[in-house]
Amino acid sequence: MKKVVQMLLRAVFIVVIFACGYLTLKSPVTVNVTNVHEMARTVINQNATTSGSTTLKDALKLAQSAGLEDKVLDQLPKQYHHDLSYMGLYNLSVTYEANGELTAKNLSLPQDNQTEKAVNHIILRDINHELATNNKQVEQVINIFHYVILVIILGFVLAALLVLFGKYGASIALLLTALGSFGILQYFTGQLVINLRGAIYSGIGFTTSTMLWTGLGLGVVIAILWPIYLKVTKNN
Repeated sequence: MKKVVQMLLRAVFIVVIFACGYLTLKSPVTVNVTNVHEMARTVINQNATTSGSTTLKDALKLAQSAGLEDKVLDQLPKQYHHDLSYMGLYNLSVTYEANGELTAKNLSLPQDNQTEKAVNHIILRDINHELATNNKQVEQVINIFHYVILVIILGFVLAALLVLFGKYGASIALLLTALGSFGILQYFTGQLVINLRGAIYSGIGFTTSTMLWTGLGLGVVIAILWPIYLKVTKNN
């Protein structure tokens, strides 16, 4: 009876480990733009300045002086949010490798009216130009990221197997995987936001979802409880 209870408890540990893995891979970090109107204004002004077209510059000045710019920008949503999880980033990278560019659909950009489509065109042109300019570096980052995902999955599987066989090393494997995966996603998203700030708009930021924090918390708690459980059951 005692062995049955112990096996059931181990099964619970394993289920929680896989729950931690699921939350880690599926829970997002959210890229935020709190003032889309200001971002669009910045992007339009930058493109008008760097285009070298006097016609575009004169048209922009005319729209600003007539007060039309604000009316046009009012057609855009006030805020923009896009969730990026490990799986979301993986799918995004696969799509980029297949097509060589990103689209409005890939980035969940709204396309409800002509203003949104026009601003999306400018933003996507800048992003895709930046990606194409740094193509080799982008490919390296994508390859590294794919290996990271594989290592994370194997890390959670290893932790579960070590729990199944009653090994103390499960705590180390789980702790390293949970903390490492959390930190790496923060790093990748941080680098992405830095690049977007440089290419598009300085007011872009990101927040970490509650579910991702929950996944990290579960991993840490199980990593602490597992050796305690082993000591208690061996003493009994």
